[in-house]
Amino acid sequence: MYKIAAKYYDLIHQAHTGDIDLFCQLAQATDGAILDIGCGSGRLVIPIAEAGKAVTGIDNSADMFAVAQKRIAEEFEGKAKTAELIEQDILTWETDQRFELILIGMNTLMEFDNQTVLGLLKAAAHLLAPNGKIIIDVIQPFIMASLENEDGGFAEDEALDDGGRKLPMWSGWSADHEKQQVQIKWRIQDGGKKVEFSNLFHYRYLDQIMDYLPAADLQIDTVWGNYQQEAYDEESERMIVSLTSRSA
Repeated sequence: MYKIAAKYYDLIHQAHTGDIDLFCQLAQATDGAILDIGCGSGRLVIPIAEAGKAVTGIDNSADMFAVAQKRIAEEFEGKAKTAELIEQDILTWETDQRFELILIGMNTLMEFDNQTVLGLLKAAAHLLAPNGKIIIDVIQPFIMASLENEDGGFAEDEALDDGGRKLPMWSGWSADHEKQQVQIKWRIQDGGKKVEFSNLFHYRYLDQIMDYLPAADLQIDTVWGNYQQEAYDEESERMIVSLTSRSA
């Protein structure tokens, strides 16, 4: 998916900035190292590094990694750089470093299926420093569960703003609620070229996430329902889960 989508990822999410504000705030309150799992284009890594915090981003998509590298080179040209990028699968990455704050940002957890999500949580727990925190940010699962699957076609969406150049966009989805999966797809008209790509998201309710935690030696610290850190409930826009080690 990201081989095609990498070019358009930041454009699609350019209005989604609340998570950046929250994670920068959490980073500022962190004394130790920070890890962004599934860092993608560097949309979290860069502002955290610009705030002077040491942050590592890891992603196994070569195309997204290339976007992040280019952005960081441009943003930090001639300046001290506190960001490091690792092109690696988090499930197999080995390092002696431990992180006080680990971010599993915007819907990244939803890209892991039921066979690999426990591996992700175990990997994050292994990399967590004593008294550190893991922050998971996903869309409200009840919103995903409410998506009707009528025809799986496209509907016109808001055009993308590519530096003043408007790119018409359409989006759609197909849902399998029995498997708790939603395939979201995009179609973008980029000049004379029409591109299409999609991504499969696995949504999970809070109690289902909790079921994985004992095996990863993790526990819930708090759950927020938005980027203003208000309490989570079924009407919330997001489900932002803060985890700590059970043995810390």
